[in-house]
Amino acid sequence: MDIVYEIKQKYNSFSQKEKYVADYILKHKDNIENISITNLSKATGASTSTITRFSKKINCDSFVQMKIKLNTTFNNSLPKESDLFSAVHNYYTEVIEKTNQLINKKLILKVVEEIKKAKRIYIYGVGSSGLTAHEFMQRLLRMGFNVSSITDSHMMIINSAIVSADDLVIGISISGETKEI
Repeated sequence: MDIVYEIKQKYNSFSQKEKYVADYILKHKDNIENISITNLSKATGASTSTITRFSKKINCDSFVQMKIKLNTTFNNSLPKESDLFSAVHNYYTEVIEKTNQLINKKLILKVVEEIKKAKRIYIYGVGSSGLTAHEFMQRLLRMGFNVSSITDSHMMIINSAIVSADDLVIGISISGETKEI
């Protein structure tokens, strides 16, 4: 798993100071190669021990190993203009492969069974997760399910009052921390 993906995947579990380190790394990728732990500490306001902890959280033994992995990733990820189509294809292929690694097939089959036996299905999502909820709704509608997507938090509250035991509510949150969901 590449280190940038690891940072993005674990971002919500980082402390506030670790998030500053992650943000700095992702925004200043050109400067990472030559930065010292002390200078990164000054730039982010995080202590050197926080940076070391951050490195370990993203599966690096040390700050130096993190820099090496970051430099390898950043130096290999910049496509040449002539390779743009290949870069886009490779990016989405990698996203699909990484998603496949995260899939829990037993859990997906359980969700499929719940969808099949539900009288009505409500899919909740806000913001970009709302777009995903709407897309999911359209796909289930095409399969013949009684489904609605709800993307307004007030309507979610109202709808939750009328949901029965025969219904299924699916909440979608990219961050996993959307309070409304």
